Amino acid sequence: MKTNFDYELIVIGGGSGGHAAAHKAVSLGLKTALIENAEELGGLCILKGCMPTKALIETANRMRIIRDAARFGIKAAPPELNLEVFRKRIHDLLEDFKNARVSEMENGDYRLVRAKACFISDHELELTDQSGAVSHLTAETFIIATGSTVDIPDIPGLKGTPYWTSDDLRGFPFLPKRIAIMGAGAIALESAHLFEGLGSEVVIIARGEQMLSGHDADLSAGMEAETKERGIRFFNNSTVENVGYDAGEFFLTFGKRNEKLRVDALLIAIGRTPRTKGLGLEAIGVAKEDGRILTDERSATSRVTPATISRLAASRSSRLIPGLRGRPEVITTMSDPEVSSYPLVPTIFGS
Repeated sequence: MKTNFDYELIVIGGGSGGHAAAHKAVSLGLKTALIENAEELGGLCILKGCMPTKALIETANRMRIIRDAARFGIKAAPPELNLEVFRKRIHDLLEDFKNARVSEMENGDYRLVRAKACFISDHELELTDQSGAVSHLTAETFIIATGSTVDIPDIPGLKGTPYWTSDDLRGFPFLPKRIAIMGAGAIALESAHLFEGLGSEVVIIARGEQMLSGHDADLSAGMEAETKERGIRFFNNSTVENVGYDAGEFFLTFGKRNEKLRVDALLIAIGRTPRTKGLGLEAIGVAKEDGRILTDERSATSRVTPATISRLAASRSSRLIPGLRGRPEVITTMSDPEVSSYPLVPTIFGS
């Protein structure tokens, strides 16, 4: 087996997780490269996820406080959203965040390679840049941090309509008077409270019984109580069977629920799928399920051998990698090839 590799570590994916992993690896003395194929550097968190939504929610929270001012003896006019100013603030903030990250990546202490990566053997990647040129790089260890894509349900009538996903909120197309949100996970609930704060009438549509399915029941109950207290309607055990769109309005038809819903905007937030297609993982024996890389409690993939575990346990059993919000998470790379994905971390909810 080849032992003279180009790099000790290659990180595939240049979002917040990949950048943090590469940066930390260099600080530990590892010769590192990061591969990113997206046209725009920054990753989901900065470009379409955490940063945009938190900036949007700050405005929603302030509008909610102003509407509640009378309870504290303060006379205030009902707040109105200036969309032009609102969008400019979000744009300027995100440009600052993005430019800072791009500068870190382009002038950092790891090598940045702009290309699409695909495994062709246990320790070798084939890289195709945006011009179509092909090259190869080898590494002892790989970290996969390629992010995810939005899941879109196969509902009759949905395709071709101007529905939104969380990826669209950065541009904030308009403030709807009525919005329906499909999904009841963290992204769906965050979006619901965002639009409620901005003044929209909000309906959450969930296939299951409770919000935050898969989380602690007490947490789900508390979130549902707070959501309903803010006037957000919750349609549980509901399945949208057809979507119509005409003259700027969506018309949703349900299965068991005997009613139709008419809204101005529809947000799809039923989940996300890991972006692992095209990496060549199957060819080197890395097990996946529904696109997700299967790992053990140490974030090791199915490419583990006893000899590899023994060797690495003695020399390099774990690494500290900053999480997406700056919290250190332990990443172990016990595989052959040494391919790991980020472990699950606790979810924090707040408003």
